[in-house]
Amino acid sequence: MSLLEHFLIGSTSETVALHAPCSVLLVLSIHSQNAKSGEPPNMTVASDGSEADRLIAAQVNALCLSNDTRINLISVIEHPYLLEAGYEYDSQSTRETALALDRLATELAASSDHIEKHVFEKLHVASCILNHIGTHPTDIVVVGDKGRSAINRFFLGSVSRVLLRHAACFVLLIRTRLEATGVA
Repeated sequence: MSLLEHFLIGSTSETVALHAPCSVLLVLSIHSQNAKSGEPPNMTVASDGSEADRLIAAQVNALCLSNDTRINLISVIEHPYLLEAGYEYDSQSTRETALALDRLATELAASSDHIEKHVFEKLHVASCILNHIGTHPTDIVVVGDKGRSAINRFFLGSVSRVLLRHAACFVLLIRTRLEATGVA
């Protein structure tokens, strides 16, 4: 669909992914090299370090992946927009983010023997994830969606929406609103 068509009429898959009450797997018409060769998929799992990571891990584990699946865990510490380019990130935030990835890696250890962790400090979360999946073999990117309101999405943006539109791989959008899933 052209950009103009997308703007005027929207995308059915994006609408379903953003409004469905359940997690959604967006399968693109492109085919994965690994799927063609029978190799296990390469997966990138985006983490925000919140309690929702438990839900993401549970759904990834439920996929019954081969232990040869390569999983890249990625977390992006967002640069405050109004600060200068030379801004120094808080080392405590970086440590906490790394610990959150360690916890997620432990929960995913049953799904893969090949887990790498990456912490980035960048201005834009979605751009960082897209760059990572563009430079690391990725057949599927997994991202949580908190189900923000339309107003919040307008002002804050939506990482999941950007990935749905621009990722050149399958996108698994996991609903992580804890009250919607019954997780306390």
